[in-house]
Amino acid sequence: MRGAVVLALLLAAGIGQGQEAAPTVIVEVVVRDRRQAPIANLQPTEIELRQDAQAQAVVSMRPSKRPGGYLIRYVPRSGRPGPVMLRVLRPGAVATGPEGGALEVRIEEVLAPLDRRLLALLDAATPPADLAHEAFVLRFERDGDKVHHTFAVEVPLGRLELRAAEGLVKGNLGLLARVKNAQGEVVQRFSLEYPMEAEVALRDRLLGERLLWTSHLHLPAGRYVLETAVADLFSSAAGTGRLAFESPAAVPGLRLSSLSVLAAGGALATGETAADNPLRHDERQLVPTPRRQLVSGGQEQLAFYVIVFPDPSQAEPVQAALELYRGGALVGRGSIALPASTGAIPYLGSFPVANLQPAPYEMKVVARQGAALAAEAAAFEMVPPPRFKEEPAPPPARGAEGRSTGGRPTRPATARPEPPAPCRRGA
Repeated sequence: MRGAVVLALLLAAGIGQGQEAAPTVIVEVVVRDRRQAPIANLQPTEIELRQDAQAQAVVSMRPSKRPGGYLIRYVPRSGRPGPVMLRVLRPGAVATGPEGGALEVRIEEVLAPLDRRLLALLDAATPPADLAHEAFVLRFERDGDKVHHTFAVEVPLGRLELRAAEGLVKGNLGLLARVKNAQGEVVQRFSLEYPMEAEVALRDRLLGERLLWTSHLHLPAGRYVLETAVADLFSSAAGTGRLAFESPAAVPGLRLSSLSVLAAGGALATGETAADNPLRHDERQLVPTPRRQLVSGGQEQLAFYVIVFPDPSQAEPVQAALELYRGGALVGRGSIALPASTGAIPYLGSFPVANLQPAPYEMKVVARQGAALAAEAAAFEMVPPPRFKEEPAPPPARGAEGRSTGGRPTRPATARPEPPAPCRRGA
């Protein structure tokens, strides 16, 4: 991620909107003969469907999981659902609902074209993998028996197809996130079409950026899967991903949110006013990233963000510290000054990394309140500075007065490794 710029998508994620279409109605029915034996070979021509006293055409009919059960789909001629009557034309056949009473009727969601395209990618026998992206999950506050989760999808734009028109280059990206529970049921789906454009002169800059898209969902304790799909809507390039995660039990006591490593720049000004967005801090939108890389010997500060949730039943204040590990060994520790509070304490901090050796690192925030202890960790990587091949100097060029105008490239200096300084709180 060296030198990359991150575009943060600040709008709330929503289901893609498309042209309205008539819904599909699904009728579940169980058909038995006079001896109550299930009928397993019923044909669509043996079904008569009426809605609002008008005959309906069966779109599809397939067996359900119940013996003698069928799922019958039709699109209402009126364009909207209504009371349904079903009659089986086979002599001696009796139709009931799946529980023995009334028919079970439900409305199948009408998918926008974008959603259909992206869901087809997720359900493909061989999912595409030529448009890379990375998804990650952050946890925040309790909400009753649920925990606030933020789903983030980061997409490098380097392989995006751009089309030139009237002095501009334009691209269009489709994004979809689908959350399933342990039973494979869809809990929620988010999707978005994100067009972008830039002046032709800024084409390479746009291709060097990374798009970050976030959405939010409150979940009870359990195991879940986050499925993601991205597609270049100007080409066939697409990619999918699957990330298993667990929602913890929303128990009382001292807690920490996920520890977020922030992208270069850390935050963007935004006029967004959505209340359910824990990544807003002091009127700015924080930009987390899953794999931050920094150059050893540089002057950058590594910014991070965490929210401390004290136990309001305890009188003791929360004490916190930042610990730094390399190869599993503690290499630095700094205190974090938190204000006294019984409510949530958001903390935006940073520390210098110039003296850190090139290596993978783990940073950990540790909080204590009385005998209670809570900790959250995140990873980042220090990389060596770029090396330039030193070429022989060209022969001196002589000016009008015989002065040399030749020169040599210089090498960047490498700082001597030292323990990291304590973290400081951001503005």
